[in-house]
Amino acid sequence: MKNQRSFLKVISDITAFLFTLSLFVVIIYYYNKIPETIPVHYNATGEADGFGHKRSIWLIPFVSLFMFSGLFLLSRFIERFRLKQNGQQTKQKVGAIYLIRAINIIISSGFFYIGLSTIQVSLKITTGLSVWFLPVFLGALVIVIGLFIYWIKRNK
Repeated sequence: MKNQRSFLKVISDITAFLFTLSLFVVIIYYYNKIPETIPVHYNATGEADGFGHKRSIWLIPFVSLFMFSGLFLLSRFIERFRLKQNGQQTKQKVGAIYLIRAINIIISSGFFYIGLSTIQVSLKITTGLSVWFLPVFLGALVIVIGLFIYWIKRNK
């Protein structure tokens, strides 16, 4: 069971990191192909409603890297944080670590989608983010957090 947990931790960290790394790779590849003006803001329906210089596209992967790093370090801190060997506290600690890792994957994949969509909108391949992006992104966060709360209450 412990090896399975370690495997899941590694896979979740690698998955979130690969979304962030892939975003850098995609932007490096397309940077010279995108026009000087690109979308920098989208409204709730996914339409571009703010524009800026193409250099601003670098903000997306760097914010993604900052978020990934912060959540990764937070999960590591919680892992190393010493609790009394109380079964309930240990379960809650494990649950919190998985919650943070799941949120890290959701946020990293969201930034990847936004960066890729910004490139596609700039190249006139699409007209904006999918109208489903915001509901799916927020829904995924709410579901993961809701499952964590349910799991914590069930394991009291």
